[in-house]
Amino acid sequence: MKYSVVIPAYNEASCIYQSIKAIIAFLDASYDSSFEIIVVDDGSKDRTVDEALRAMREDGRVLVLPGGRNHGKGAAVRRGVLHSKGEKVLVTDADLSIPITQLPILNQSLDQGAGIVIGSRFSTTSAIIPGRQPLWRGSADALTQWIVRSVVPSLWEFADTQSGFKLLRGEVARSLCESQVLDGYGFDVEILYLAQRRGFRIAEVPVEWTWKRGSKVGITDLASTYKDILRVRIHSIVGKYDT
Repeated sequence: MKYSVVIPAYNEASCIYQSIKAIIAFLDASYDSSFEIIVVDDGSKDRTVDEALRAMREDGRVLVLPGGRNHGKGAAVRRGVLHSKGEKVLVTDADLSIPITQLPILNQSLDQGAGIVIGSRFSTTSAIIPGRQPLWRGSADALTQWIVRSVVPSLWEFADTQSGFKLLRGEVARSLCESQVLDGYGFDVEILYLAQRRGFRIAEVPVEWTWKRGSKVGITDLASTYKDILRVRIHSIVGKYDT
């Protein structure tokens, strides 16, 4: 199987069906039919699972993994990746704020030898459509990246560790997720740190993205993310990632 697309989903009933159909249409037209889409529900309280199951009934390449309760985005991504079979694994947010049409940009870097490619929203050449995100969110993103660079300095060169659009080699993705311990939003930093430790090359490429209202990330989530980033540093110091 060429591609596995993993979509962590929490209360995404308004967009998940349309996003799945958009991904199917693009991959069928641009690549081939050898792909799977894995939707991992993270304990949604709306009709996310129903809408995803509707897409699954229409196309056998869609797999829905229902969730009993909310465990966190990191846990959902881990669950989906460990179910994947693709040579390449794309992890994408359910709202496709970075559209699936940006996949070829990441694919080029992966084919040039990277183990992970980050679709960066914050490169100087990234395109924000139709306009900039609210000031509070931009400030929160800047603070997050400052914390990442301060606590995990080996990731200093990357502008957007928290991007929800990443392409990984399948064997790299599954290996890293087997060692992942964080369940929350800080899992991105953990995965990138583990990749560095194992000698996988990480590339970052600018992408087009759209700020969409209705973000699931609130103030408490940001605080939890910062704690997770600190846990990455602590786990490293105490040797939790040595095995």
